[in-house]
Amino acid sequence: MNPELARPTLRAFLESQIRIDKWGLNFPDDVEDLENPPSIAREEPLADLSSENFFAGQGGPTPVTATLRCPYTIIFRFSSSLQYHQLPIGEAETNVLRILSVLQNEPYCVHEHFEEIAAEGRVVVAEAENRDWLITYQLTISPTFLAELLDLIPSTGYMAPLG
Repeated sequence: MNPELARPTLRAFLESQIRIDKWGLNFPDDVEDLENPPSIAREEPLADLSSENFFAGQGGPTPVTATLRCPYTIIFRFSSSLQYHQLPIGEAETNVLRILSVLQNEPYCVHEHFEEIAAEGRVVVAEAENRDWLITYQLTISPTFLAELLDLIPSTGYMAPLG
């Protein structure tokens, strides 16, 4: 599996598990609909990449066992008209536990080439500047998969050396 395919696969999985209105770096827009608070997801830069088993001996290169450490942040914005005890914090925590369970126990459901997935997550509640509430999912997903030497060649030349 090409490591470049891991991120879109994880993104699609998260979108199937949590309502994500858009991807970006900002905070969600102001709350207009109390039933559907706006959300935004952030795909943080790759935190870690580790590989093992690479050997280019007589038989040619062996597959690399690669593990990517991909952090994600998903933020929901709730109206300041709600009291702290009215926020769906328990629902968010339950959702995180369900997502972690699927990732860790059924990695093949996310992608057939994922051998295993280590995952951790938590829910953070904060108050925005205008007193709206922010419920944030912080997830770190680390899939492990086999990659051939040819899988490790970037698909575009944007990062390749000149000349």
